[in-house]
Amino acid sequence: MTHAEDLDKVVRAALHQLTAIEARLTTPGLAAKAAERNVALCLIDAQSTWGLFFRAFFISSFIGAKRGGGGRVTITAPGSRSPTDAIRWAAVANNARLAGQARIAPLDEPRWHQPNTLLRLAQRAGFSNAPQIQVAFGVPGRAFEDLPKARNFYAHRSHHTANQVKALIGRYGLPAKIRAGEIAGHPHMTRPGSIAEYWLAQVIATIRLMPQ
Repeated sequence: MTHAEDLDKVVRAALHQLTAIEARLTTPGLAAKAAERNVALCLIDAQSTWGLFFRAFFISSFIGAKRGGGGRVTITAPGSRSPTDAIRWAAVANNARLAGQARIAPLDEPRWHQPNTLLRLAQRAGFSNAPQIQVAFGVPGRAFEDLPKARNFYAHRSHHTANQVKALIGRYGLPAKIRAGEIAGHPHMTRPGSIAEYWLAQVIATIRLMPQ
């Protein structure tokens, strides 16, 4: 996913990918092992997708992308407005020690999958759409806190990552002896579908509300 001169294009690209992941997540008739693997792959893809979206949305806003209601995003941060400038500005704003570095490497960039990254940078850069971004992240739920724990477990299985996921047992009213790998795919206690579906629904709802 890349930046665009139109915020609506960035939002639509993210929603296209996330709704496809949502459809995969609810694939019927899978055996237990296959179902757990399916949940794992879907959550890994979902976190990657929203991280790329936040990055693309930031760059698009920084360069003054068009908004659906008319006009363009304006910012108060000084300097030029190319995509490269956007990434350098974000990296230095996140870590001032990078200011003298000739090149910003991918690992120097902020952690885009964390919602507070986009919120903080949008406010610091003085984006004209920063208040609407804040509203979008008001969708209730804990997807942005809890889904990464499940994703990290599936991507890097260890006692540490398993314990992080098991810490969610009480929050979601799950059986005490449930395996870490079963937690995301377990039915949600108060909503239809699984816990993973609940998380993904919140991510999609948040991106739908992002200012366009």
